Amino acid sequence: MVGGCGQQTGEPMTRTNRASTGATMRIAIYTTYCGSTGNRTIVQQTLNRDFPHYFFSNNPQILRLAQELGWIPILLSLEVSEDPVVSALQAKIAKAVPHLFPPLKSHDFLFYIDDKIPVHAARLPGYIRALVDSNGAMAVRPHALLSGNILYEFGQAMLQPRYKTQWSKTVDYITQELKKGFALECQLYWTSAILRNMNHPDTERINSLWYEHINRCGTECQISFNFVAQRFTSIRLLNPDLAG
Repeated sequence: MVGGCGQQTGEPMTRTNRASTGATMRIAIYTTYCGSTGNRTIVQQTLNRDFPHYFFSNNPQILRLAQELGWIPILLSLEVSEDPVVSALQAKIAKAVPHLFPPLKSHDFLFYIDDKIPVHAARLPGYIRALVDSNGAMAVRPHALLSGNILYEFGQAMLQPRYKTQWSKTVDYITQELKKGFALECQLYWTSAILRNMNHPDTERINSLWYEHINRCGTECQISFNFVAQRFTSIRLLNPDLAG
């Protein structure tokens, strides 16, 4: 486990020891929110000034708030919608394919966090060393409550109206993946925090495939990630406790 890794424009830099070369690594933390101001989820927390923190949003009001809290604001050219499904799909772009965004391209490691969760960022160098030592492309926490079968994730998701509206789409997606030979019984991941090694050859492939699957599956992106992860051996487990 990373930090604990088990298998399955002016910005500050931080230094940590690259296991193989000892080189300086550039690390960034980022999050995203799309949608109306009234539905905002951002929480106030103390940001670690050793790392640049980027906030991606299509809502200028949210970006002003984020900037006041210490984030570097990045405006997305996407129309603000009151539809939670539209907004969630918009937010998946930065979450799933960060390598497409110029402000993030210069970094060796990217740490995505949901804007609602606190993080003890001083632990990042240790997580990164473990990820590099294990030749991992990314590390994701195991699901906090569910394990063993993707249908548990599906069942819990359908209790939420924003996911229930995509019920048929998600069922069709799961059915297609099963017909391709992928399994329901597998590691279940919690994608509210993702550490990416941007120098690993699998990382952009995982990102792009995941975004493709999100568009097939719907906004419950943990279901699609659980199927995508079965195609790669370079995804590691991240320490579940990020705030401690």
